[in-house]
Amino acid sequence: MTAADVTIVPMTVEMIPQITKIHFDAFAGYMNTRIGNAYIRKFMDWFRRAGGAIALVAVDSDNKAIGYVVGAPLGYAKVMNRDLLWVATIGLLMRPWLFFSRQFRGVIMNRLRFMLNHSLVQHAEPELPEPVMSLVGIGVSPSARGMKVGLRLMQAFEARARELQVRSLRLSVYPDNLAACRLYENCGWQPFSRPIKEKEAMSYFRILTRELDDRKM
Repeated sequence: MTAADVTIVPMTVEMIPQITKIHFDAFAGYMNTRIGNAYIRKFMDWFRRAGGAIALVAVDSDNKAIGYVVGAPLGYAKVMNRDLLWVATIGLLMRPWLFFSRQFRGVIMNRLRFMLNHSLVQHAEPELPEPVMSLVGIGVSPSARGMKVGLRLMQAFEARARELQVRSLRLSVYPDNLAACRLYENCGWQPFSRPIKEKEAMSYFRILTRELDDRKM
């Protein structure tokens, strides 16, 4: 398979099992994968169904999923966490040992506070032109790495955001994910916050206003 064999298409419900496996391979040990397979399937399907969201899949010449990218308008997290509360709760009850992880408990408490409208301490961020789209997740199958699938997905995500009249993009990533950071920076994204604590995420942004204005001229 070559890069020319890769096509970017909208996510369908039939693709969810393949995308779930890609996500587990890419994010083994992360909080949401530790909740279980059922949660990740619902997580991916949420972006497929949510209004104004982006859910794209890279497929090979055999129409097999080899990568994905999902995102939603800024502020999506409260609605998503509420919609996925029960499947997340069931996943946690089936894995009680997760509560012995201090980091895991911290993430859960932060999400609960956010759902209850309690403010969280945030890093200082620039004023991004609205509307803002959050890139929430991107993953590539191990068998397809090195063929610029991630780059194609990033470009497709940005193109779809433009179609939705989005003016700026943002994302969060752990700084030790060097490959992801290089990809974002190569695509023109800029960091706007650095982690204060160990194992804390950092943020990137990309403003689309100039490109949008140029296309209107």
